[in-house]
Amino acid sequence: MEDNQLELPAGLTHDLNRRHVRLFSNPPRHFRSEAEDQPQAQAQAQAQAIAPIVPDLEAGLIEDQDQLLPVDNDEDDDGDGMGSISSSQCYEPGSEGRIHSPAYWGQPVGVLSRGNLEVVNLTWESMNFHQGQSHYRMDYLARTANSENRFLACLIKLLLVLWIGTTTALAAFSIEFLIRYLSNFKYAFFSNLLSHGITRFRDLTNPLALILAINGALCGLAGLLGVWKHLSVGSGIPHIKAYLNGIKISGLMCFSTLVSKYYGVIVSVVGGFPVGKEGPMIHLGAGMGAGLTQGMAPSLNIYTNFFRQFRNDLDKREFVGMGAAAGVSAAFGAPISGIIFAIEEGLSHFNPTTLFWLLICSCQSFFVLNLGKSYENGSFGDMSNGGLINFGKFSDASYQTVEFLIFVAMGVCGGCFGALFNQLNKWITTYRSSFIQSKKSKVFHVLAISLAVTNLAYYSMMVVPDCKPRAKDFNPYQMQLYCNDGEYHAGAAIWFATPENSVKDLFHAPVNNYNSSSLIEFVIVYFLISVFTYGISISSGLFIPSLLIGAAWGRLVGIFLQLYFPAMNFGDVGKYALVGASAQLAGTVRIYITICCIMMEATGNLTYAYPIIISCVVATCMGNLFNEGIYEIHNNLAGMPLLAWTPPKGADKVQVSEICARPVICLQRRMRVKEVVDILENCPHGGFPVVDPPEEDEIGVNQSHGRLRGFMLRHHVVQMILAAHLEDKMDEEVSWESYANVYPTQTDIYEIYVSDMLKFTGYLDFSKIMDPAPTTVKPHQSLDYCYQQFRMVGMRHMIVVNDLFDVVGIVTRKDLYRVTIHKGQLQFKTPIIPGKPKYIQRFMNKDDDVQA
Repeated sequence: MEDNQLELPAGLTHDLNRRHVRLFSNPPRHFRSEAEDQPQAQAQAQAQAIAPIVPDLEAGLIEDQDQLLPVDNDEDDDGDGMGSISSSQCYEPGSEGRIHSPAYWGQPVGVLSRGNLEVVNLTWESMNFHQGQSHYRMDYLARTANSENRFLACLIKLLLVLWIGTTTALAAFSIEFLIRYLSNFKYAFFSNLLSHGITRFRDLTNPLALILAINGALCGLAGLLGVWKHLSVGSGIPHIKAYLNGIKISGLMCFSTLVSKYYGVIVSVVGGFPVGKEGPMIHLGAGMGAGLTQGMAPSLNIYTNFFRQFRNDLDKREFVGMGAAAGVSAAFGAPISGIIFAIEEGLSHFNPTTLFWLLICSCQSFFVLNLGKSYENGSFGDMSNGGLINFGKFSDASYQTVEFLIFVAMGVCGGCFGALFNQLNKWITTYRSSFIQSKKSKVFHVLAISLAVTNLAYYSMMVVPDCKPRAKDFNPYQMQLYCNDGEYHAGAAIWFATPENSVKDLFHAPVNNYNSSSLIEFVIVYFLISVFTYGISISSGLFIPSLLIGAAWGRLVGIFLQLYFPAMNFGDVGKYALVGASAQLAGTVRIYITICCIMMEATGNLTYAYPIIISCVVATCMGNLFNEGIYEIHNNLAGMPLLAWTPPKGADKVQVSEICARPVICLQRRMRVKEVVDILENCPHGGFPVVDPPEEDEIGVNQSHGRLRGFMLRHHVVQMILAAHLEDKMDEEVSWESYANVYPTQTDIYEIYVSDMLKFTGYLDFSKIMDPAPTTVKPHQSLDYCYQQFRMVGMRHMIVVNDLFDVVGIVTRKDLYRVTIHKGQLQFKTPIIPGKPKYIQRFMNKDDDVQA
């Protein structure tokens, strides 16, 4: 056997398509060597070395980051992404707040509490949209570049796009049906319970206890689903936005997360929380786009050879954008709004072909949903049913030029209320993430919020008398409460109904249908409970609660104008409810173009287009004066390196050399396996420049790492070791498919066992798998240029080279995200790896066992 060949022991095989693949996984004892015990011994030595500072660490007394060792993150439960950390960890020594090149896989990173907007979480990884121009990939493209293959790929993609739209619409239809059926049953029961002439503030205990028990059971189930899969919590829009921006989020699209989201949003809405189902529909649609197009489901142990050509970050991201567009289309009956949402919220780099696929998927979702609703209504084929939300048509759609000032003022109010909502929610979320961390405490927190929401809603409708005579076509579930026979309580109709029905009623109910006092009370109470609810461990949407708050105070504006200016003939109060709803939503989420399109498509009314646009634009600008949108705030709280549309002010005056990461860990074109394994184990970077060895006269002069020859992604290096693609086997057994087909279940070096024989006798040659033409930038280039390249082209790494093409640094999105410029001075957000160091925890547990 030659020096660089590896002979596998009989019976030990590996499957490159499996997630938990391990070369020589759990080998027999006689195959193991003493070298295997070295990592454990090293960990024990590390723990003993830091033992004196453990009490101070636990007490939070250590402020110097250089005293601490880092941690790894074990949240990567589907192999999709967050395990490895990019090259931005190797920062220039001496720079304040930066971490240095590691001697151990750990950099001196502090364990900081969550909820700090001035940090960047190093565990978030970027996606790789550029597959490079390696020898094997170019050979693959040459073999598959013919008209038949292109036509077949286009046909398969069309079928997948139609399938994504269809499944998203079916999921939306089933969610809407279950919520409507369960809500009608629940509110009919509540109506019978409360509508028998209850004397005011008497006989409330028994009905309230029963309502609390029902809502508590439903909300408790929602909380259990949320803690089972934490990525199903919330609307999912912040995560989808980050994913479309280029950030990998492990487990976001897996089957179990989507199941938790599906059932979680149903029980959350039926349980009486101030939430909507529209935001989660976007997450479900995106999950359909990610899951149905890969031909494999690792979480379900399903692996096929279908759709292998789409197993890459670029195509998968495009399918996720299509699914998100289909979710918006199904939720609001707004196919054009779905396209606008995908572009405005994340698809920073796209082409006209992408727009075509977005349109097809969005329209397919709208078409299938309408077919389902027409069948349910007994008029199959009637395509005038709209989406999950049907705001209804305005019969008297008119306004005057004098009302433009009113619309502007309502936009200002919407921006201020939205900014207040975001700021309060940020404070509450920061507190919640710091003190409510265990799964049990999160479920109890959900139950406590449910208890508070139900009590507030129950007593709010009892406090303000709002009895109205029943109409001939009255809703059978309208509650009588303490009203006389033939009357119902209008205020209770807002509280004990689904938020969608309440919004529609505020848009179209007659002017005298609600008392001003009931609306004022509702706006205040519902605003506060919505602030507290958003961010707890349930699946929830924010669109409908924001629309409901805005519709209520917008209707108040209309009532005020008609009451105090009767001669002006301001028209229907529902017009102001519509404008107020648009302004409130725009002031909260700050996606004004999407909101304008949604409101116009959902109402089928272009007459009010200008008032809606005015209010949304003013609300967005007003809110931006105080803080960011709610989705950006939650992404910042998670430390996600989300790049905004524009670089920070003053970026054109900053050079790349001031913010790039250095020194850089580099590879050479031919290296021994042991050397590569040592680098991978000690340095968690996502990619490595491949260089020629630096000449002696260059070391002291240029401080470079060698002449740049290419770039290797981490998972490609690991795949070479895992498959034993040694130097002499590269031409015989290797093809681009062997590297592309393992996506997205990419194994890391920490998950495989590498034998001593392979380590010491094998050599790796990167020349044919590396990208020979990586993107480079000169040190004196401006930060503004570098930022635009990352944001608009979707780059992952940019190598900084000098005039001799020697590597002097590297730039990743984390480096760009960390940079802020205040009064002309560079400032950097603190890099962190959240959680407690595992070896510290092991050391403490061992010490506790000894004491016991």
